[in-house]
Amino acid sequence: MFESRRRGLVPLVWTLGVGGLLPGAGWLAPLAAPAMPPGTRAPEALRDTVVSFAADILPIFQQRCAQCHGGEGEDGEVYTEAYLDLQTYKGVMAGSEYGPVVTPGDPGESVLIEMISEGEMPEEGDPVPPEEIAIISAWIEAGAPDN
Repeated sequence: MFESRRRGLVPLVWTLGVGGLLPGAGWLAPLAAPAMPPGTRAPEALRDTVVSFAADILPIFQQRCAQCHGGEGEDGEVYTEAYLDLQTYKGVMAGSEYGPVVTPGDPGESVLIEMISEGEMPEEGDPVPPEEIAIISAWIEAGAPDN
């Protein structure tokens, strides 16, 4: 987990924060893309970053999506609304009953990015912050590797 962060997101944070793009939390502004229309790419700041499914993407899904898409309820049942399981790489790539949710290499064509960018998901709870959408977009743009 830490190896991925050392190579990827932590240096990005250090560079953007220390580099002083914007003071305080404003350094996240370049990462914030409220929507990813078809044909768009991940923010420039994340393009050379190694994003790990296990270390970076899965924790976002566990925090924001597991209630409905792969989490286990008190009764021991695993919930997979629309047959979408976001708790495993295999589940993410299998998609939902409506088809694929990730188009490797193209975040603008990925239903997952569309749903979270437009605020349609999660239906309950806080929306996915733009910086987390940017991380997911960078992972998809990199080909959505199982790493």
